[in-house]
Amino acid sequence: MAPLNDQLLAALTEKLGTDNPKMQLLSQLLAQQQLSENENGNDKRAGQVKKLAQSVQELKKQVAALKKQRSKLVEYLDFFINVNAIFASAVGACECWGGDDGCEKCRGKGKPGYYVPNQEAFQVYVQPSLKHQSAES
Repeated sequence: MAPLNDQLLAALTEKLGTDNPKMQLLSQLLAQQQLSENENGNDKRAGQVKKLAQSVQELKKQVAALKKQRSKLVEYLDFFINVNAIFASAVGACECWGGDDGCEKCRGKGKPGYYVPNQEAFQVYVQPSLKHQSAES
């Protein structure tokens, strides 16, 4: 409302002159109204900026939390990928367990027993279970 009102007020003042007391009063009222509207607009913008700054801070906290969560998930994934590889080698299977026809290592044939089992892994992970099972029989 500012630039257009300024132009209109200036044109009206020029047309009627500043000698007219009613025109002076009208001019003052319009100027005060415009100043008040400008201040309210600035206050509103300042409030919006403050809200946006708070939102940015909250989003930064959320991003940091998500990055931390992502990092933990990547650690867990790496751990389970390693466990899978070790256990697959213990039973002579491919890491895809023969479930991936597009696997470059086994072309989907790497079920347990497809490869010679890794003896060290077999003794650590499979042998204790077999001993326990035979003891129950």
